[in-house]
Amino acid sequence: RKAWLNAQRKRTPRTHRVFEWQLLHNALPVGGAKAAFIPSGAANMADVVCCSNPACRPVPPRGSPHTLGWPPETLLHALIHCPAVRPALQWLADLWTRIDGGSAPPLLPSVWLQGSTDAWSPHRRTNTDLWHALRISLLASAWSLRMRRVTMEEPFGPSQVVDACIADVRRLVLADWQVASGRCTDMAGTHSSWFPGREPELDVVQFETRWCGGGVIAHVVHGAGGQSPSMEFRLAEAASSGRGG
Repeated sequence: RKAWLNAQRKRTPRTHRVFEWQLLHNALPVGGAKAAFIPSGAANMADVVCCSNPACRPVPPRGSPHTLGWPPETLLHALIHCPAVRPALQWLADLWTRIDGGSAPPLLPSVWLQGSTDAWSPHRRTNTDLWHALRISLLASAWSLRMRRVTMEEPFGPSQVVDACIADVRRLVLADWQVASGRCTDMAGTHSSWFPGREPELDVVQFETRWCGGGVIAHVVHGAGGQSPSMEFRLAEAASSGRGG
């Protein structure tokens, strides 16, 4: 119940809700799940059931079956163990220590796929929602690239997963900043009396609490002399420095 309520939280993008629903219900169409629907002995069974990442399809020794060593594409493989994804998870795990100040999340299915707090949880309770958003963003980005690889034969690597995650987080941050930095009553042609008792869903202080931990993802610059604050998105820079290390 707790996991389902987290997936349906307010202001969660619909794409994240759909992906997390599928993830929680084991409804993502990985190749291994299709084995039961393929006739026994079908010639193309390995192509459908096994991971489509080229690195997961090594050339076998001479005289061996051409599918020797191909791992079945289970949910664990697709989102945790695949070499096209796992380094991206490690990138976020390392980045998280700079955001939260605690230990890095271990690359365990219970932590990444189930979102369980029994094995690991953020050091600061105020960062629980942020961890949830970043985890789902990275996994959803990896899955989207996986679907393109299967349908359009476009291979990808960990750097593409990181870039897609950064772009997704940027959209989330900018959407929240628009809410925090502007109010509907500030628009030209409106009057505050039209919205009696209506409070903003997110203010600047709440935005800083949500996105600005450690100054890694975003930073709010408070203007002097009554000037409106501005926001700097820093995750791309943080990602570049993390890769360099």
